[in-house]
Amino acid sequence: MKSLTENRQTIKTSILVLIFAVFLLPQISAQNKEQYKDCIYSKKSNILNPDTLKADQKKIFWHFVDLTHKQAVELEPLKIKAEFKKLGITTNERARFVKSFSFFDSAVISHKKSCENWQSFKDLAPK
Repeated sequence: MKSLTENRQTIKTSILVLIFAVFLLPQISAQNKEQYKDCIYSKKSNILNPDTLKADQKKIFWHFVDLTHKQAVELEPLKIKAEFKKLGITTNERARFVKSFSFFDSAVISHKKSCENWQSFKDLAPK
């Protein structure tokens, strides 16, 4: 059985963790968003070149161009499906939808991560 001091220590630790989660995590998230505010996702990366995209790929790329990598990864599947519907890509044409979703899930998200990585390397440039 835990002693009274062990219980108090557990409660103190729990309160500190809760304070950290409530007050500091939103600030850290805002800093991550701020970190990539200058990132230009519409430029060419080693993953894809926006100038060479055609048809659905071009629509998808430009529709989601303002999202960060993290935002794109965290999009709910139903939200992606709704956004695709706005672009005229529905599940009625299953092959087209799967191909489009695969492009978004692999190429677009990887492109965003690549752009963010290059953006972070700019901090290392000599001044």
